[in-house]
Amino acid sequence: MQEDEIVTFQSGRYNDDIRECIMELMLMNMGLNKVTEVIKLILKKMAGKDIERLPSNAVKARLLIEARHLAHAHVSEQVQSG
Repeated sequence: MQEDEIVTFQSGRYNDDIRECIMELMLMNMGLNKVTEVIKLILKKMAGKDIERLPSNAVKARLLIEARHLAHAHVSEQVQSG
């Protein structure tokens, strides 16, 4: 890892920050292919950082399914609580 590189993958999984970032971007209707480009561009231009590794499109698709499931669970909790 280089000094100006952000770590995203540890112990066999992507960290929660990068997972949440990808989920949020995809929930804003950003396409799978653009998510990686946008994250890399913003980090490079705004923070002068490179990112070590980002999920494949298959992993991003699973993250989107996970995000939708979490959103549905949250709505269900809100409806049940009143």
